[in-house]
Amino acid sequence: MWRVYGEELKTADVNGVSLRVTAPFIAKKNYVLRASRVFFIAVGDPAFTAISFKIYSDRGGTPGAVLATSTNSTLKADIMTEDHGIYSFYQEWDDVNLRVDETYHLVPFVSGYTYSDTSLLLWKLVWPSPIYRTNVDNDFNDLTTSPYEFSLVGSRL
Repeated sequence: MWRVYGEELKTADVNGVSLRVTAPFIAKKNYVLRASRVFFIAVGDPAFTAISFKIYSDRGGTPGAVLATSTNSTLKADIMTEDHGIYSFYQEWDDVNLRVDETYHLVPFVSGYTYSDTSLLLWKLVWPSPIYRTNVDNDFNDLTTSPYEFSLVGSRL
């Protein structure tokens, strides 16, 4: 038996209304963001069409202005093969420049999504946090600043 934990995504969390569920991260070097990998949990067969992401600047601990939108949307049909599961997928970015010591927010947007108690999406939590106890290269992002599981792919400027 295994357990996995996640943050329930309500409809307003993923349609741009509340911006309650965000993954803040701090750039530890100047680098170019090219892709991100995220982990979601599906309970039942949630109704949605596609998932995309936006990067926001930081405004006192909350999302500020939109800096970039992922260049692709991940279709439900491409990631969900059956009800109830953990799904990871990549989002591509158009070479987003991130500056050292700046805080950013990764925010999900899910088109066609309606929350239900029995059929929903969750953003997988990193547990324990951080996952790795030693030998972690934190040059690019500080994994202890966000409870949601995601990875960034890029290169130094």
